[in-house]
Amino acid sequence: MSYNAGVWAKRQTLGDSSTKHALKTYASFAQEDYTTWVTLDEFVRDTEMSPNTIRSCTKRLIQMGYLRDTGLRGGATKQIVIYQMTAPSGSVVVEARDRRTGKTETLSPPDLETFEAYQIQKASESNTLKPSQKRKASKNETLSNTKRKGTKNVAKPYQIQSETLPKTTPDKGLYGLGVGVCIARDENQPAHTDEEEQTEKPISKFDRLWEVWPDASGRKQQRAVCESHWNANGLEQHAEVIIAHVQAMRLTKHWRTGGDPTPIKYLEQRRWLDGAPSPEAAAREDDGPWWEGGDSAIEAQAARVGVSRERAETTPHLLVRVARASGKGPWIDYVITRARGFGQAFFQWAVEHIGEALLPVDF
Repeated sequence: MSYNAGVWAKRQTLGDSSTKHALKTYASFAQEDYTTWVTLDEFVRDTEMSPNTIRSCTKRLIQMGYLRDTGLRGGATKQIVIYQMTAPSGSVVVEARDRRTGKTETLSPPDLETFEAYQIQKASESNTLKPSQKRKASKNETLSNTKRKGTKNVAKPYQIQSETLPKTTPDKGLYGLGVGVCIARDENQPAHTDEEEQTEKPISKFDRLWEVWPDASGRKQQRAVCESHWNANGLEQHAEVIIAHVQAMRLTKHWRTGGDPTPIKYLEQRRWLDGAPSPEAAAREDDGPWWEGGDSAIEAQAARVGVSRERAETTPHLLVRVARASGKGPWIDYVITRARGFGQAFFQWAVEHIGEALLPVDF
């Protein structure tokens, strides 16, 4: 998810709440170069809008100049349109001052003129190269390094003085080497490494932090951005304190019930300096059945029934396995009901894994 795209989308005035909701949803799936794609199923789950409404809103965003088809396709089927978010004339310009450097930077995506110029340049270059030639990307080729022309925006800049811009390292996408867009969705896996490399090198302190970070709320995102911030700000020397703090906070009721921040916000705001209750005190904050609790409650039950969390296993998957190992009980109904919200594939897997003997009689 692009921090800049999300903030920029929230400040736009579109005159229609559904279209504004659609723009914010596209922004929530945007890469750092403002390219974005999302499946219709994900869009429906995130917005609860009908497919026809989503298509209408997307068409309107294209007509208004907020989205442009890049000609590329993503997803497992390679049929999902990859859009480029753009800032049309008259859109609200959003800026923020970096408290570390004092510089004011724009959070807006490229304007229409810049994007269309890039498309023309790319098409021209591809037509002039012979098939036998291997094209090398120039460092000055990326859109972010080109000299941008002045925008025609008439609105006054929307200043966000209190925000701290994350120091990101954009993925090489549409404006990188000109060969595609990074469309990987599983950010829990280290990028650009193969399994052999992973097993040979020892686990780093940042890897340990990422491993203990809870993922039940879905805020565990932007691994590459977090690691870049970690290295750039010398957080390795505070690693043990940070990891211990996260381990304690993940057991608190606040974090278990959706109050956990995104990792990049946690690191930028140096939350480990805020203090935390002891793990023993946090673990006692349990006011409900284990299957409705957070990671700590589910893991406690897992220990009781002899189930251990697999590496990189999500909490919903662990919950299904623990429910099965716990036998018949009210947790089975809860798990099956909750599984429906994670899509048909996950629901089918959950039903098959639990087994007919444990399913409700009226299932």
